[in-house]
Amino acid sequence: MELGKTIKIFRTGLEVKQSDFARKIGVSSNYLYMVESGKREPSLAFVKKAAQFLDVPVGLLFLGEDASDNYGTDAHKIYENIKSLIFKINELKHKSHEQPSPSLFNEAV
Repeated sequence: MELGKTIKIFRTGLEVKQSDFARKIGVSSNYLYMVESGKREPSLAFVKKAAQFLDVPVGLLFLGEDASDNYGTDAHKIYENIKSLIFKINELKHKSHEQPSPSLFNEAV
């Protein structure tokens, strides 16, 4: 997995449009497209801004790189779990807009 694809997974998991993400981190939509499609390697400044906007540690964006380079199955498992969690959180957000969700804190113990 390339770094750009990892960034795209996080961005789409947050349901942020490519053009909005590019504007927020101060790059052109074309540059972001090139990075996400693996046609261009991002600068370190770009990676830092992307991580800050996505609210994740910079190193987390590189887990996908480790998984694709066969450094071990642990990195791949962590990466896949994180990707899965992002999509589950997104699903929960949509469900919470459809119906009120019960709060664990309001239940009698």
